[in-house]
Amino acid sequence: MNRSDFLIELDKKLRFHRMPPEEIALAITYYSEYFDDAGPENEQKVLSDLGSPAEVATQILSNYAMKEMSDNPQSVKKGVSAIWYVVLAIFAAPIALPIAVAVLAVIFAVAVGLFSAIFSVFIALLAVAVAGFVMTILGIVLLFVDLPLALLVVGTGLALMGMSLITFPAFKWIAVKCAHGVANLFNKILKRGRKNERVY
Repeated sequence: MNRSDFLIELDKKLRFHRMPPEEIALAITYYSEYFDDAGPENEQKVLSDLGSPAEVATQILSNYAMKEMSDNPQSVKKGVSAIWYVVLAIFAAPIALPIAVAVLAVIFAVAVGLFSAIFSVFIALLAVAVAGFVMTILGIVLLFVDLPLALLVVGTGLALMGMSLITFPAFKWIAVKCAHGVANLFNKILKRGRKNERVY
């Protein structure tokens, strides 16, 4: 393999894993300059140091996942996107298919469990807010029938809506941290797997 083959293969790997075109262009430019700085006489040494295009693509994808999260740490979407890029990085890595499938199964199980819990809490918060709204409307209707009961029902309804509104920012913060935590965990697993491969 020569420099040209390496860059073409790297470009193909990154396009296959649907990395944004501008990020692919930056990566190809970076590695082209890396070869330029080393000079033609050191081309084979650079190829040996870098490893295969698949290994480099894995590193680029996992780094991009972490960059996505750090650019907007409050976004659940960015956290999910980062997890997706880590999954793509695992499949870009030159590791045995059974290991990749096993790692993906673990990622899938953890992500499904985590997002099921987050979704359940979100539905519960929504139910509390809706119940509070309904109770408030019911309390207003009861004003014409029984004033003390109406005040109790309106107060309870407002308390439920207030509780859900106060709890929602904390819930969002936890959801974002969980999504980022899962992405970080699997990025570390991926990096450790690559180090172990180098040892063998």
